[in-house]
Amino acid sequence: MARPAGSTSIAQPVVGAARIGSTPVLVTAIEFERMALNRCGPWLVRVAWGGSDHRCTRSRRDDLNQSPTVPSGERSTMPQITLRNQTNEVVRLAIFKTPVVNPNLASIAWRIAEPPPGGQQVIDIPSDFTVFGKYSNDFNDPSNLTVETAHVPFTETTAAFTIDSVISQDPSLHGAVIHQHFDGLVLNEVRITNNYGIGVLTAIAKGGDPLYAPQVIWPGGLFLEDVRGSLYVSVVAPFTGQGQRLVEEEISQTQTEVLEGGTITVSGSMWKGYALTAG
Repeated sequence: MARPAGSTSIAQPVVGAARIGSTPVLVTAIEFERMALNRCGPWLVRVAWGGSDHRCTRSRRDDLNQSPTVPSGERSTMPQITLRNQTNEVVRLAIFKTPVVNPNLASIAWRIAEPPPGGQQVIDIPSDFTVFGKYSNDFNDPSNLTVETAHVPFTETTAAFTIDSVISQDPSLHGAVIHQHFDGLVLNEVRITNNYGIGVLTAIAKGGDPLYAPQVIWPGGLFLEDVRGSLYVSVVAPFTGQGQRLVEEEISQTQTEVLEGGTITVSGSMWKGYALTAG
């Protein structure tokens, strides 16, 4: 993987030989764990580096994506937004981003909130992003998305990634891995290229959850997005869930931009309509 000029390479324990495409490489402990995570699906894995024991613990990977609980009396250092409900009703709110490079794609609910009547709810906004994908381990059934790659983090709004094939000495760890690259970057653009042999359902995420509707990148395909866009809040129907595609006609009625550290106040009623005010 390419590194920025002047960066220091930290050696990782070598687990075994592998190939990325047709290029022989050595698989480090980090890459090995990513592939082992693939094999374990939604379960976490604990790898004993001195041997071949790859045990999947009984802790859902999804549990890691939940916002951490801040002990009473302490404040989270993570940027936050505050949602205040000045109505007498339970109001369901979606927090989301709108695609910039692909404006025809539907927005999805990154977070769902329900501040209590007369109360408020605080939402943490992680500062970093991640890229991950889901794919089939059967090339004859590419739509059967049974495997998920490791989530690869990045912090800048300019980034480039490739989805590559990895073949390990352990046949059960064959699959796709995402690599970040630092050459050929385009300012304020996140680029994901699929070098894998089949399509991969790929997502750009924050806090473990997709910011935009995941897209299938076909072999040799490229996906682009500008992640600098603002977060928005809208009132949505009670049955709207996290990750669900949002109805443009519905969210456009109350869509309001919110900045990190900002507050959104909900007023009105279901009978006369709702209004959102940023402050």
